[in-house]
Amino acid sequence: MSIKHYNHKQVTLTCFFDKRRGYHYIRYRLPSIKDIDGKYKQRKFKPDENLKFIFKEGFNYTHPIENGKEIRLSALKISENKKYLKRVNEILAERQTDISRGEYTIPSNSINQDFYEFTEKWMIDPKSKRSKQTIAGYKSLMSHLKTFTNSKKLAFETIDEDFVKRFHGYLNEAPSHIKSTNNGKLTGVTINKRLKEFKYVVGEAKRARIIDFHPFGDLKFYTRGKTPKSSFREWLTPDEFNTMMKNPIPYPSTVKFFNFSCNSSIPFAECYNMKWSQVRDYGLNSSEIRLTRQKTQKEFIVQITPQAREILGKRGKEDEKVFDISGNVDDINKRLQFWSKSNGINKHITSHAARRTFAYAYYTKVKDIVGLSKILGHSKIETTQRYIAPFQFDLTRQMQEIGATGLF
Repeated sequence: MSIKHYNHKQVTLTCFFDKRRGYHYIRYRLPSIKDIDGKYKQRKFKPDENLKFIFKEGFNYTHPIENGKEIRLSALKISENKKYLKRVNEILAERQTDISRGEYTIPSNSINQDFYEFTEKWMIDPKSKRSKQTIAGYKSLMSHLKTFTNSKKLAFETIDEDFVKRFHGYLNEAPSHIKSTNNGKLTGVTINKRLKEFKYVVGEAKRARIIDFHPFGDLKFYTRGKTPKSSFREWLTPDEFNTMMKNPIPYPSTVKFFNFSCNSSIPFAECYNMKWSQVRDYGLNSSEIRLTRQKTQKEFIVQITPQAREILGKRGKEDEKVFDISGNVDDINKRLQFWSKSNGINKHITSHAARRTFAYAYYTKVKDIVGLSKILGHSKIETTQRYIAPFQFDLTRQMQEIGATGLF
């Protein structure tokens, strides 16, 4: 059994008298833990320590209760008991000091606890009301872990920072079920999601007292190509967008994709796979695109503006792709970051920022969250609320506008 350092604040020392043996014991307790079945189990920090050696030191003790009744003790025995109990308290203080200094170690109770077994029960807990998409993410995490370890068991004991870093390296080379993007490998965004899910589940195991501490709670994850200071939720204002369009980079296909995505909200994966057969033109400046979301595998129709349709250009053959862009989203993101920085825009712009840019422009003009939710293809309005939350900050200006004319 491997050994881990304990948290001394979790250890409780109690002293009790064993009438059958006739001497005191010190019991070292740890907080009870909740097992997979939801039952709490008592835990000991170490075996009970008997204090019979105190008698060899010359102390005597007479227990004041016999056969369930209190007995009268002579003055001598009362005096001996006081000296004995004083020595017991001294030993308790010594043991507590030793524990605080870290001179003992605690055997991990988690060696027999299986990560997969815990996760399977935790993620389908009816109280949590997790969506099918969220559960699919956790199942994907477990699938990758099983492939990485080549085992159907994963003890919490084996999970530490080194394990997670090696797993991160595996994910960088792991194949994706979507072969058409990122050269058939997982994207940086997907890798980041799996690692964060891993960290969250282990944190839930700690909260359920399956394990004593989070083995990589301080480890932070960032999407490939990002720096720790960069934001994960950036978007462009209309002025910033127009500045970039006036000063494009020498990658026309990337510029075309980003311009269209900002004007239509359609994500990178859908743009990459889009064919002319999916683009429907009805005349009178009315066009729509029929898509299957890579993320949810749901079909939906997106109405696009005349400006967005104009960006697509002349119609091609039905089986031709609309965009001639790289399937490696990390390469696209690097170009977008170079483009924004070269125009003095100090934001971490990625392909997904185009979708947020559309959401920002639409919401600030229309103020219709229900319509925006339908355009973005969100199944829940809560998702759209999280989407627009970062730019719902200009309340002062809005209240000033209301103040100028009044509500009614």
